Amino acid sequence: MRNKGVLINRIQHMLVACVFATGILTISATSPNSENTQGEVFSVGNGPIGIAVMSGNTDTDLIYVTNFLGSNMSIVKVSGVSNATGITDISLVDTISGITGGRPYDIAISPNGDHIYGSQSLIEGAISVVYTPENTIYEISISGITEPFGIEISPDGNSLYVANNHNSTLSVIDISSVSGTNISGATAISSIDIGQGPVMVAVSPDGNFVYTTNFADNSLSIIPTADMLSGITIPVGGNPIGLVTSPDGNFIYVSNFFTNDVSIINAPMMSGTTPDMSGVTEFKRIPVSKGPYGIDVSPDGQYIYVANKEAKQISVIQVSVDSGVTDFVNIQNIKLDERPYFLAVSPTGNYIYTTNNYDDSISIVQAPF
Repeated sequence: MRNKGVLINRIQHMLVACVFATGILTISATSPNSENTQGEVFSVGNGPIGIAVMSGNTDTDLIYVTNFLGSNMSIVKVSGVSNATGITDISLVDTISGITGGRPYDIAISPNGDHIYGSQSLIEGAISVVYTPENTIYEISISGITEPFGIEISPDGNSLYVANNHNSTLSVIDISSVSGTNISGATAISSIDIGQGPVMVAVSPDGNFVYTTNFADNSLSIIPTADMLSGITIPVGGNPIGLVTSPDGNFIYVSNFFTNDVSIINAPMMSGTTPDMSGVTEFKRIPVSKGPYGIDVSPDGQYIYVANKEAKQISVIQVSVDSGVTDFVNIQNIKLDERPYFLAVSPTGNYIYTTNNYDDSISIVQAPF
């Protein structure tokens, strides 16, 4: 059995070694209730990190998990996700091998569900692609890919964005011609400079902007997708990792690992066909538990869930609107027995799934609201 106290490879070494000074907003902290709703724990591969979820049908979720140390991917089926009485079955559908020692990190599912793209954090010049109807894996050679971490797909399914941690760039890849097992058409379009040490990537719901959290310089990069040139970088909390947008695209949420909080940012807008960055600002930080890592939002946008690795908790931030003003309050901490890394919310909104890297497992937790 591997040493549970050993941090995984370079990203974990960087998380504890690269501590940078950052301005901290003054916020009155709340004391949310803690509730032990551990839920189910299910074993997967060795060192799970990345996670994505897709609906199998109205009552089933398919969970895709990258196993960092096992260099493979687990597929888990969870049944009963629409059942108010709870999960009826959890099973391992498949373990996909063939990731050639690249230490898989993040994954993104195409809008039609046919392909899953994965970053291989120790391999240069390549990404992995799984064709889901057959659960077969392929490798695409892409110039400019260097220690890729975060990966995301545009809403139209035509573009893939990859954060290159080593050289602090964002690769833009055309995947519009990828179809079935024919993946040879994926080609690099451009590579642009962003903040230092990018970790995760998100795309606005309308596809007009792409965002990256930059761990090494405590920043968030915001790039218009129309030209990929006129972007800006703004300061956030200490060592940002997790990244997600609100479903309506009005806000960007960032988990800050070192300062133990979540940045709430007004997102850029479009003025006709012109990107408008004038209103972009970090206007609030919400204190959470120790070591916030992954972050996701409920489908209705009313709750933000944060995986707090060091505290073994999931923080629940409620999003409410009163007289046109949106407020954010940390209302609950869900206790876990494992250290959660990244998380994903079921499309039904009823369950939260976390990867537990130290325990080679995922947790399946019923959403509290």
